[in-house]
Amino acid sequence: MGLKAPALRTTLSKVLALVAAAVVLDLLITAAVFVDRRDDPQVPDFRVADVSTVTWGVSPYRTAPRQLGFSLDRTLRPTADAGKNFAPDLDAAYVIATLARFESTDDQRWLRTARRSVQRLLRETEAGLVPHRNVTTDLLGTPVEPPWYAADTQGRVLSALARLAEVTGEQRWRDRADEIFGALLSFQGFFAGEQPAPRQWMSSVDPDGYVWFDRFSTDLSSNKVLSEQLWTMLGIYDYRRILADRPTEKGLSSRLFAGSLATVEKYLPSWRVPGRIAISGLSADNRDVREHFVAIEQLKIVASITSSPTAARAAADLGRDTNVPFFPTKTFDTQPDVDVFVPLPAELRDLARLDDPPRVTATGRSTSVGGVLDPGKSASYALALVADPASTPADVDKAGRVAELIVSAATDGAVPHRYATKAPDGESVRPPWYSSATQGTLLSVFTRLHQRTAQERWLALADDVFGGLTRVRDYGVPNDRPWLALVDFSGYLWFDRNLVTQPPFRSLREHLAAVIGIYDYWRLTGDGIAYAYFAGGVASMREVLPLIRRPGEPAVETLDVGVGDRRQHVALTQQIAAIAAITGDTTFARIARLLGQDFP
Repeated sequence: MGLKAPALRTTLSKVLALVAAAVVLDLLITAAVFVDRRDDPQVPDFRVADVSTVTWGVSPYRTAPRQLGFSLDRTLRPTADAGKNFAPDLDAAYVIATLARFESTDDQRWLRTARRSVQRLLRETEAGLVPHRNVTTDLLGTPVEPPWYAADTQGRVLSALARLAEVTGEQRWRDRADEIFGALLSFQGFFAGEQPAPRQWMSSVDPDGYVWFDRFSTDLSSNKVLSEQLWTMLGIYDYRRILADRPTEKGLSSRLFAGSLATVEKYLPSWRVPGRIAISGLSADNRDVREHFVAIEQLKIVASITSSPTAARAAADLGRDTNVPFFPTKTFDTQPDVDVFVPLPAELRDLARLDDPPRVTATGRSTSVGGVLDPGKSASYALALVADPASTPADVDKAGRVAELIVSAATDGAVPHRYATKAPDGESVRPPWYSSATQGTLLSVFTRLHQRTAQERWLALADDVFGGLTRVRDYGVPNDRPWLALVDFSGYLWFDRNLVTQPPFRSLREHLAAVIGIYDYWRLTGDGIAYAYFAGGVASMREVLPLIRRPGEPAVETLDVGVGDRRQHVALTQQIAAIAAITGDTTFARIARLLGQDFP
């Protein structure tokens, strides 16, 4: 018998109520899942490389200072205060370097230093983002106001925290590393669920589907810098190998690493310029010598942990491109037949009257007997003998013997001074120390010996001395090989004294003696690399010419100390006049004339 209408309505109502409840419950569950999912780390699609052969147990920074392009020397330690000098990228690199030192020495002082530096970094960090508070410029030279953010800084901090968590076992470093890694999942213009696109993004995907780690501020466009991409990539690698112990963390970090590897392998040919320093970033034709050498070391690491033949080949190619560092040069009509030592300058005439090369005591005082050979004055003595058109074959023979004696003590072409001296600021300097003026003078000696005798051994020695003179500080020079050249913070090339325990002073007299020696070497060989160094040295000098004259007083001879005296003033004036004669540059000629008027 069928149900009566009221009973039927009641039953239907119950069924509908149950269905409605089920629908609402399903909607609530779906909404809850959606809410949960929108807060999960999500990343857009991008191309990835095969990482099935990656070795996740290798420490990338076993010899950290060289691989980071960084020194643990106290004079080069970065500032890390909360003000305008805060340098989080350098400070994070410093932490990595100190932890590498701790792991190799077990010296607790390095671990304490690392802890302090990390704590300073984290005090500045907000929501996993490490701010830069200094004014910077983009690759086109446009000023960028703080704060700005850099993915490579995030990568360095990630490595620092992961390695600190590894050596201490402390959870706090792991927690902060999770925050830093999370910030790298902030993709430009990407919405995760209903979340708005991140205001400060660290990553992006280009129209071809490649992932980039970059810099961000409201004033910055994408730079696509090789070394910065690699910094970030290696930070993700450290996070993955040390801290990623859950499937989600492993999956996300592996995917980001694979995406970055695909990008690096794709764009390496665009960064490289055969025979020159690599382009820093794809958005502008800028080059940075330090970044070039750091990228070589980074690519070697990538090749070792991924077995990527592309990375290994690129590291080798970039290594072959570093014969000449990148620095500004000046174009002018160089005269190839100017001998600046004819007629013989007065100081060389005085030296030529000596019977033997000058010697010096351990304190740097000249002596006629005992002591050690003074390589600088003795090189000038040899130059006086061989440069004088009136010199005899016996004079030339003696010049050769003296020059050979000087270079017999050289280290990879660089001649040491074995007596104490004083730095331009008056501080005592213990031996050995090296002088670009001595190197430049020896170059002039050997080129003239070859011209006077046609003996190939003099050219071979000139090649060695040129190689010693053109080793640039910090840029690929191992610690046990002395440098005599440097590139300053503005990118200009300088030849200076290597005083071992003292910073460079940019002595103009030293610099120009080296430039003139390189000019003589170029006149003899026609070597393009020699001309590049000559043109770079002239460009540096021309840049500072307006700064050196002090009317009525001796010219500034040492830029970083601001000192000079009358004797140096006369020598400097003659050198500037020599460059004017070689290049035909009227600015050098005018300054030489004005300096001559200051001490008529």
